[in-house]
Amino acid sequence: MRAIAIAGFVAIATVLFADPAGGPDWANPPLAVAASRVELTVGRELTLVSDRSMLQYVERDDAGHSSRLIVHYPLYVEKGLRDWRDAATAADIKLQVGEQTLRPVDGDLVSPEFLSEFPIPEDAGVAVLSFEIPRSLAKLRFEVVISHVQPNFHYRGALLAAYTPWLPKMIKTQKVYGFANEDFSVAFRPLSGIKFRKFTAHPKVVADTPAEFSVVPEHRKTIAVEILPEDAPPAQPAESSAKAKT
Repeated sequence: MRAIAIAGFVAIATVLFADPAGGPDWANPPLAVAASRVELTVGRELTLVSDRSMLQYVERDDAGHSSRLIVHYPLYVEKGLRDWRDAATAADIKLQVGEQTLRPVDGDLVSPEFLSEFPIPEDAGVAVLSFEIPRSLAKLRFEVVISHVQPNFHYRGALLAAYTPWLPKMIKTQKVYGFANEDFSVAFRPLSGIKFRKFTAHPKVVADTPAEFSVVPEHRKTIAVEILPEDAPPAQPAESSAKAKT
C-alpha cells in the first residue's frame, strides 16, 4: 500500500501531540517545536525524509499519563486506505529518542483539509500515526528524530516531493521560550541525476539552486518541489515563479 508522508512534524515534517489529560488535542497541544531541521533526499520515485526536532513543554499536566507521552505524526496516504498499519509499513517509519527506536503503536484516518492551508496531493488521504515515548526520556526540552520514506505524488499533472510543517504553538510561544527563525529549516536535495525546481510559493527561501531548495518553514504551509524529466532543460526564473502561483 502506498503511503505519502506529509513529512511534517513533520514533516515535517511536520508532529502533533496528545493532551496528557485526555484524548488527542490537535489544535492546542502541551508541547511546542523549539527547533526543527528537516532534510528530504529526492529520488525519481521515492523521497527519504529525516526530521530532527527539539520539543519544548508549554504546559505540564501528567495526570493519567505519568509513564508515557503520546506523539502523533501525520502522513499522506493513498486514497481509500482503511488501515493505519499499511501506512506505517510502507513508510518504514520510526522515531528515535535517546538510545531508543520506536515504532507506531496506533493510528487513525483524518480529514486532509485539516492539515494544510495549501492544496493537498490529488492522489492522497491522510493518516496520523501515534508513538509512545517513555516519560523518563521526555524532559522539559528533548530531541526526537523521525525518519521514513515516501513516494512522490501528483498535483495538476506535476510529480512532486513535498513536506507540510506542523509547528503547533510555535508563534505564540516563540518569545517566551526564545525560539528563533534560524532554528527551523526544511531542505530538499536531489539524488544524482535528479532535477527539480520550486513548486509552491514561499516567502522565506534560503536557497534555490539545482542542488538545494531550502526554506524557513511556516505552520501548515506546504513546501514542494517539482521533479523534472531527465531531459528537461534548466528551469527559468519566470517559469518557476509562474508555477509557484498555481
